[in-house]
Order: sequence, then structure tokens, then C-alpha cells
Amino acid sequence: MPRHRKQSHTKTPPPLLSQEFLIQNHADIISVICILILLGLMFHPTNYIASLFISPQYIENATNVTIDAELLKLQPSLNIRNYVYGKGVKDLCTIFFYTCVCMVLHAVLQEYVWERISRRYHLSNTTSAKFYETGILAAFYLLSTVWGVMVIIEEKILSQPSVLWSGYYDNHVKMPFITKFYYLIQLAYWLHCYPELYFLKVPFAFVPSRVKLYTIAFLFTAISYYLSLQRFAICLLTMEAISEVIASAAKLLHYLNNDERAVFVFRRFWAPAFCIVRVVSVLLAVLVLYYGFGTEDVAMTTRIGMLVPTITLQILMSYVAFRAWKSVGKEVKKTQ
Repeated sequence: MPRHRKQSHTKTPPPLLSQEFLIQNHADIISVICILILLGLMFHPTNYIASLFISPQYIENATNVTIDAELLKLQPSLNIRNYVYGKGVKDLCTIFFYTCVCMVLHAVLQEYVWERISRRYHLSNTTSAKFYETGILAAFYLLSTVWGVMVIIEEKILSQPSVLWSGYYDNHVKMPFITKFYYLIQLAYWLHCYPELYFLKVPFAFVPSRVKLYTIAFLFTAISYYLSLQRFAICLLTMEAISEVIASAAKLLHYLNNDERAVFVFRRFWAPAFCIVRVVSVLLAVLVLYYGFGTEDVAMTTRIGMLVPTITLQILMSYVAFRAWKSVGKEVKKTQ
């Protein structure tokens, strides 16, 4: 007598356009939106609209020199170095597109990198959620560190620190491509964090602290971009990113039950980096916003408008780092 097969208890898919359907398929839906925008570049009637979302806007010739097309083929770098970018309302379209890109990359990294590591180490649901968030932040801070160092070298900030304030506002309102695109990605990333709280079903108890972090980071970046203080802000953001990369590495080790290495990284690398970044950030803020701008015709409202988010960012990051340090310390004591 043939054996009867057990009925497979497959989970029924959620109704179309329901809340659960959007949460489960948000990455695919957003991918379709990005593809439709990219397809707009292929057709002449929609090319201009699509370029508003993909390419940085307000491009201008920096040297007012006409570049020969044949020379561009031999030296393509001239196409970037001889053009600068301004800022305006059209940047909102570009930020929207790259916010969608960040959401897609977030889903890809979580599904194909961090979830596989989590399953390999058999992490609990609560630990996995913290592990995913820290992993995404670690990837973002690592990218910000490398990109920020490239911008600092491109802007010659290390060799000529006076470029942070000299010629403000006229010499700072235009920026090269690498700086412009850096700010667009920074703003897009922090904006994408808000809907991710909904899509990842983050418990409400953790939402206020994360919203504070996202809001302060976004406002600091947006205000520095709007006030054309991008060179000064990039120095602060790069130093902060270096500190957060080390902190994220220690947190990831802690979540993977490697507390000894986590404490070693915290004490030997993160603690000195944390102190150095805070001291240098405050000194740099005083140097640029008071001493540097004191020699320039800069309104006091501009100085105060940048000083407030700078100090707030430092205080918030210090608070987040202190809470992380205490949580790791408590977990280590439990294991002893």
C-alpha cells in the first residue's frame, strides 16, 4: 500500500498591496522604481526627467575654457576636474533616487551577507536585529571613511588648511563632483533609515533613540551642505566615521559571542580614537567657525547655525557610544 505524502504547510502569501506584502517585497518594488528611472535615459522625451534623478545637477564650467572633444578622449579626467557643481531644489530629485538605491542595497547586504552570518552563528532574533543594524552602519561608515579621505585629498585640506574658511562664501558655493556626490549619498542614506524602521519592524522601544541619531546626522549634513560649509563638515564626518567603524567592529564581535576581542578592540582602538575625534572636532570647530571666519566677512548667524548642530552631533554620538560601551560591559560581566 503506497504511503501518503504529508501535506506541506506552506505559508500563504499576504494579500496584494497589504501592509505585510509591502514589508516583504519593498526591496523589489523599489528596485522596479529605480529601473523605470534608468530606462527613462534610453528615450529622448524622458531623458531630461530621468537625468534629474540620476545625475548631479547645477553643473558649471569651472575654468570657462572650452575643452576639445578629442582631448577628452585622451584625458577623460578633464571632464570632471574642469567642472563644478552648485546646489538647488533639483537636488531633491537626485536624493530621492539614491534614497531608493540605498534601500535596495540595504536589503541586498542584509539578505546575502549579514543574515547568512547570523544563521551560521545561530544568533537569536533580538541579537540578529542588532547585528543587522550594526552591520549596515559599519558598511556605511567604512564607505564614508574611504570617500571622505578621498575628498580631503582632492580638496587639499591637509596641505592647505586655510581652504576650510578662506574665500567664504563665493569660493565654497561650488564644489567638485566627488564632494557633491558625497553629500547626496550622505543625505540619501540618512533619509532611507526612516522607512527602514517600518520595513524591518523595529520594536517601538528602540525607535526614539534611532530617530534622534538619524535626525541629528541628517540635519548636520543638510545644514552644512546648505551653508556651503561642506569642506569643514566632511572633516568632521570623516573623523566620526573612523571612530564608528571601530565601534561597529567591536559590536559585531560582541554579537558573535567573541567578547574578549570585542573588549580588546573597544579599549585599545576605539577608546583612544573616540577621545581624539572629540578633541580634534571641537578644536577644528573653534578654529574654523571663530578664528577662520573671524578673518572673513561671515555673518554671526552663519557661525552659530553651524556650531549648534556640530556640538549636538558630538553630544549625541558620545551618548550613543557611552550606552554601547555600558551594554558591552554588562554582557561581558555576565559571561565571567
